[in-house]
Parts: sequence; structure tokens; C-alpha cells
Amino acid sequence: MGIRTAHKAPTPQGPSRKDSTETYEGSSASSGNGMLPESGFCLQTPHARGLVRAAKHISHSPTFSVSGLKSIPSFSRDDLEVGSVLGVGGFNFVNKVKTDKIKNTKKSKSRTNPNSQSDKLVVKTLFPHTTPSQLLSGCHQLEKEKRVLSQLNHPNIISLRGYSEKGLDSIAETKRIDSCFLLLDFLPETLTDRIEKWGRIIRTSPKKKTQRRWTLLSRKRFPFDREMFIEQIQVAIDIASALRYLHEKRIILRDLKPDNVGFDESNCTKLFDFGLIAQLPKFCNLDKTHTIPGNIGTPRYMAPEVLREQPYNVKADVFSFSQVLWEILTQERAPGASSSRPVIPKEWPGTLRRILERGWSEDLNDRPCMTEYKYALEDLLRQAKEASI
Repeated sequence: MGIRTAHKAPTPQGPSRKDSTETYEGSSASSGNGMLPESGFCLQTPHARGLVRAAKHISHSPTFSVSGLKSIPSFSRDDLEVGSVLGVGGFNFVNKVKTDKIKNTKKSKSRTNPNSQSDKLVVKTLFPHTTPSQLLSGCHQLEKEKRVLSQLNHPNIISLRGYSEKGLDSIAETKRIDSCFLLLDFLPETLTDRIEKWGRIIRTSPKKKTQRRWTLLSRKRFPFDREMFIEQIQVAIDIASALRYLHEKRIILRDLKPDNVGFDESNCTKLFDFGLIAQLPKFCNLDKTHTIPGNIGTPRYMAPEVLREQPYNVKADVFSFSQVLWEILTQERAPGASSSRPVIPKEWPGTLRRILERGWSEDLNDRPCMTEYKYALEDLLRQAKEASI
């Protein structure tokens, strides 16, 4: 589930909660000082042990290797100086955190400053849920995310910087659910925030007398602010690159949305929140569909086959990406898969219109793979940079 800022976070309800792109006010998720109530973190000994046994049972999978964890440092809760709540998701929440026991070995390179790296971290841990099943789901997602992130290495995917040294066992030992955690890089802005910012700029900017042209050859009117379009397409390319990398590793993200894309302090695009991923067999054909239980994800961005609980494959992410791309370019919310597809303006470049229409296709076989999508966007970026003024 996506992580929202604390002042917009709803009271968590599990997978069936409202679409996370909606705005929520007056949340009771945190107290007035930005900290969650202390009482919700403590468990009685039998409950703590039972939770850990159940979580280990459902989280055990030979698909997710633990070999990558060997190169990532582990910590106890006492090693961390935990600050206020930054955001709340369906099963987890994120706090500011400081620690002097971690070395900044993973660089987060950006296009503007390739030598820069972030030294600010956040801690992601379990939210105090009202039912055992919700708490168990949170444990499962946190453990899955830890194992998955330890195997990934891509500039547009958030890095796992540390984790609780005893994993799920720390809950049984301390009888506190927040003793199991992940350390991640701090992302001060989400794509949702960036889209809202683009929208404000467009609404407040005076109309320019001189229209930009798409290319000298076509003489078509360029329908976007060129500088903003270049920035938007570059963000889309970064997301496409990360998705292509995941698909090559036979991973379906399943919850792509603006809330789950962020920007670090160097303005590098990062996918985050991997608790809902599905891992396919190692050498499977990516065009083959798979029966995966549950219509997991956020309804607005879910592919129609996922909503109907039909077999699907990595092309479900392609549908979600098309929804996100449309929102990036229009600063409007896309209708869900159960509704009609968004209207694509006739003024948009033909390449962009065609790739979006294919990305929304009901037929998985008609949708482009992320490699094709990325190449199409890179061509659009090249044309935009060469466009006449």
C-alpha cells in the first residue's frame, strides 16, 4: 500500500480501504505531536509468539532468497533515534530516524548531481492494527519487502539500507510490533506531490502568445509546455526503466501509482513500497498468464483482468503505468479500469497516443512490454528536446 503524509493518512483498514489517491483530513492515525499512541505497539507474550509463528509460516518461500541480506547491516531498535511520523499506509507507517551506526555505502545518483548521495533515512515498521489478521498481513508484507529489496539494485528503486537484526523474532523477544523494521532512504516528495505542483504551475502561468511546435517537419502545434513536458517524460522513462528491470526478474509490482513513486533529495525518481509484489517462476515466459489469488492493488490503477481475478502477467503493470503516465501529463485523476478509458487529446503526438491506447488494451497481448514503452518515451523526449521554439 502507498505511504501518505501523516496529515492525509486515513485510519488503516487493510486491503479493502478507500482508494489511496483520495484526500483525507482530520486523521486519528497520529497524535498531535506527530507520534503514534504508545499503547498500540505492545503485545502479550502468547500473542507475540503466535504472531511470529504465523508470519513465518506465510512468509516462508524459496522464491525469495535471503542471500542479499548478508551485505546489508542489521540493527536493534535501541540503535535508532526515532522521530515523528512521516506517513501511514495500509499496514505500515514511516518515521523520521537517525542513527550513527550506518555507513552511507549506497549512492543515490541523480541526473543533476551524479556524485550526490542521501544520508537521511526513514524507518518503516508495523502499524498498530485492530485485528490479528491485519497485523499478520503487515508482518508478511514487511518481511517480503525486506527480502525483495535485498535482491534489487536499480537507480530508480529505493534501496534497503538496514533492517531489524532479529527480524520477526524481535517481536516475540520484545513483545513490541515496532521492533521489526526496515531502514530506507528518505524521499521528501512523491509523484502525487509533483503532479499537484505541475498542475499549480499550469493553472497560474499566463498563456503564452507564441505556441511551441512539435517538430520542424510536421509543423504540428506542440501541446505542452516544453520544459515541463521534458521533465514529465523523463520521470516516466525512469519509472519504465525500473518496471522493465523488475519484469526481467519476473516480478510484478502490482501496486504502481503516484503515491508509490518518490523523489530523493537529488531529484532521482524512486519506486518504493514492494509489499504487494508477485514473484513469477525464474525462467517463465513473460507472455504466459498466471493465476494469482486476490485482486491486489489500488482499484484506480488496477488492470481489468486483476479486478476480475482472472489470470494475468507483467502486462498488468503496463496498464497501471499507462494510467500513471496519463495523470503525469494531464494532472488529472484517471478513471479506473471498470470505467471508460481516459480521453487522449487529439493534439498529443501520435506516438504518445498510440502507445497509451495499446497500454490500456483489454487484451494483454496487445499491450506493449516495458522495453517498447521506454523506447517510445525516449523517442518522444528526443523530439521534445529538438522541437523548435
